[in-house]
Amino acid sequence: MFGTRVGVGKCSKAVVDLAINQDVTGLIVNKQRIEPDYLFYQLISDYVQSQVVCFARGTTVKGITKQDLKTIKIVLDINKQKEIASQFESIWKVKSQIVANIEQLKAVRKEVINQMFG
Repeated sequence: MFGTRVGVGKCSKAVVDLAINQDVTGLIVNKQRIEPDYLFYQLISDYVQSQVVCFARGTTVKGITKQDLKTIKIVLDINKQKEIASQFESIWKVKSQIVANIEQLKAVRKEVINQMFG
């Protein structure tokens, strides 16, 4: 799913069937041409997001057309996609672990402060 109005450029992967409204464009992926995880990471990349910003129009509510969305440039070499998607997945897992570690450290810090001053 790709936000084409209001949340222009926001992107997520649906793992179940769902309904969407006019603010979101559903992308049906041809897995023979593009790796779904690769497409997701491309859509949230600075490279694609900078293109989205260029297409966004509107004064009160920003949006891009489906036609504009179709003109966004991404690399389509399927072997390269799989390699890059795998690398992004590894990075995403490390990032998630780092965020979890930070949350644990915050909890420990809070506990230490409570023991010292509480």
